[in-house]
Amino acid sequence: RKKRKKANLKQTCILERLPEQVQKLAIGLTGLLQSPTEVTAKQLSQICSKSFISHIATTDGDQEYEAVSLDMANYIREVVHLSRRTMPMPTYLSFLLDGSGIELTAGISLMQKQSPDNVFLYDSAIDQLSRFLTTSCDKASQKVLPMLRPIIEKWLFAPTKIKENEGASNETMRLLVQGRSAISILSAFTWDDVLSHNCADNDFVPSTILDDKLDQLLLNSILSLCEVSGSFWSKGSYFDDTEAQQLYLAKLMGPVAVLLRYRKGMLQQFLETVSKRVAAQGMSETVVEIYMKAILMILKSKDPVLMTSMIQRSDDLQKVLLSVAKSIETIVSGGPLAHLGGKLQHHVNTICSSNQ
Repeated sequence: RKKRKKANLKQTCILERLPEQVQKLAIGLTGLLQSPTEVTAKQLSQICSKSFISHIATTDGDQEYEAVSLDMANYIREVVHLSRRTMPMPTYLSFLLDGSGIELTAGISLMQKQSPDNVFLYDSAIDQLSRFLTTSCDKASQKVLPMLRPIIEKWLFAPTKIKENEGASNETMRLLVQGRSAISILSAFTWDDVLSHNCADNDFVPSTILDDKLDQLLLNSILSLCEVSGSFWSKGSYFDDTEAQQLYLAKLMGPVAVLLRYRKGMLQQFLETVSKRVAAQGMSETVVEIYMKAILMILKSKDPVLMTSMIQRSDDLQKVLLSVAKSIETIVSGGPLAHLGGKLQHHVNTICSSNQ
C-alpha cells in the first residue's frame, strides 16, 4: 500500500504563477481541446487540492502559499466536468477525488487552532464533490457508485480507528473528515435516487451499492462520529453553550438523516445499536447525551426529509422506538440527564400516539 504523501504547498507550477485571466484562458483552451490526458487530469487535480488546502491555512493564520484562487479551482473543476464524456471515467473520478483534497486533508495540520469545528472545514469540498459525482452520468448510483466503493469503504472505516480520548488532534480530524465525506457522498447519491425516482414519500429507496456489509460499515462510521464528538463535549468549555452544541450536532447529523430515512431498515438498526451501547457499562455521560440529542434531532427532522411519517406507517418501528426511549429513560433516571430522557420519551410517545 502506498504511503500517504504530504502536500507540498511551497512547490509551484507555471500555471499558479500566471495572472488569473491568463490561467482562465489556459484552462478554457484545455476544455476546448477536450480529451484531457491522465497526466493533465492529475496535475489539475493537484492544483485544485492545493488551492483548497492553502485557503484553509491562510484563513486560519498568516501563512501564505502560491496557489490558484478558490474561484479558479472551481472553474477548473467545471471545465473538466464538461469534458468528462471525452475522458475515461476512472480518470475523471480520480481527478474529482484527488482534487477535493479529502484523502490528504493536509489543511487541518496547518491550522493554528485545534477545534472540534475543524471536522466541517472540508464541507464545501464535500458538497462540490458530491454534486459532480451525482451528475457525472445518467444513473450515477448504478454506474459510478460501485467504482467508488473501495475509497468509500476506506473513508467509512477511518473514524472507527480513532482512539478513545485522543482529542481534536490533526489525525483525529483527518479521520473524522474522511468518515463525514463518505457518509455525505452516500447521502447525496441516496437523495439523488429519491429525486430521480420521485419517491420522497416512499419508506425506502432501492440501491445497487448498499448491501449488508456496507450498511454495517456505514452504521459503525456514524456511531463513531457521534462518540468521538461526545468526547469533545467533555473537554474544555467549547460545548458549554447549548446553541453551539445544537449547531454542531445539526451539521454532523444532516447527511445522516437522509440515510436513516431512505436506507431500508437502517433507522431501526441505528436505534437498536444506540440502545445497546447506552445500556453497556463504561459509556461516558457526554456520549449518552449526544446520542439522546441526536435521536431527538433525527425524529424532528423536516428538511429535506420528514421522519415521523415513515415511523407512523410502521408498527414494528414504533415498537422499537418506544422500547429504546423507555430503556434510555430508565438508564438515565435519577441523574443529570433525567430531564433529557423524559423529553425523549415524551416526544416518542407523541409521535406514536398520534397514529392511533
